[in-house]
Amino acid sequence: MFRNTFQKGFLSVFYSHGSKPLLIWDSKVSHGHIKRITDEDAKSLCLDIRGVNVQTCYITAPNAPCTSLGIKLPFLTIIVKNLRKNFSFEIQILDDRNQLRRFRCSNYQSKTLVTSFTTYMPIALNHGWNQLQLNLADFVRRAYGTNYMEAVRITIHANCRLRNVYFSDRLYSDEEKPQAFKFVVKEKIPYQPQPVPSHIVKAINATAPSVSTEAPKIPNETFRPTSPISHVPTDMNIILNQEIKEEEEAQNISYKEEEEIENTPQQEQNYENVIEGEE
Repeated sequence: MFRNTFQKGFLSVFYSHGSKPLLIWDSKVSHGHIKRITDEDAKSLCLDIRGVNVQTCYITAPNAPCTSLGIKLPFLTIIVKNLRKNFSFEIQILDDRNQLRRFRCSNYQSKTLVTSFTTYMPIALNHGWNQLQLNLADFVRRAYGTNYMEAVRITIHANCRLRNVYFSDRLYSDEEKPQAFKFVVKEKIPYQPQPVPSHIVKAINATAPSVSTEAPKIPNETFRPTSPISHVPTDMNIILNQEIKEEEEAQNISYKEEEEIENTPQQEQNYENVIEGEE
């Protein structure tokens, strides 16, 4: 398809903002969908590819009757969004031994497996949008010991959102890329409360009661043990002596009354005679 095209810099095979993004692609959908939507995070158009089985929902380029892309640029870049579901893609290349080699990448494979014609590789996707960059020449050399000649076919399976697929002669920084090949996710600006105007702050401070920030002072208290009384005034001695005399006189009076109440022997004799007379 592109074998006779001058290839240098960038060569795009898919761009979601194009008027016909699937012009050179064939698609297959079973229990899923392939449609262009506006991504809520990127705020731009993208191709949403979803399906129950990744093998039965995909897009592939080139479309019939072409059999080969014929792209000699060795670097492949895919801008794709992680949907936290099974996702895979594969690229078929031709090496200098005229052998077709396939490199299949997926997020559900845990180990790298190299067979005679197919290499299975795991990929780890970050949350949200990802930019995948593959050095196809290095892959072929490491896996099979051969040299990269051209890319024959590329297939993108479910589940993902696709923005860009392009080849390049080397890796470029964002400053070197044309606008169509850049992808910057528009981050959500966090809410920042507006500061209160100064005249309102002054009015609040003027009406609010002043609050002291110093800790209240606690008076120091001195506790002293009670000391015994070593000296009693003279007046106090007179009062105490008088109270003692009054108590003694009261006791003497009570003793006299008790003696008068006690019966004498004669009184007891008279009492007995009275009792006998009554009998």
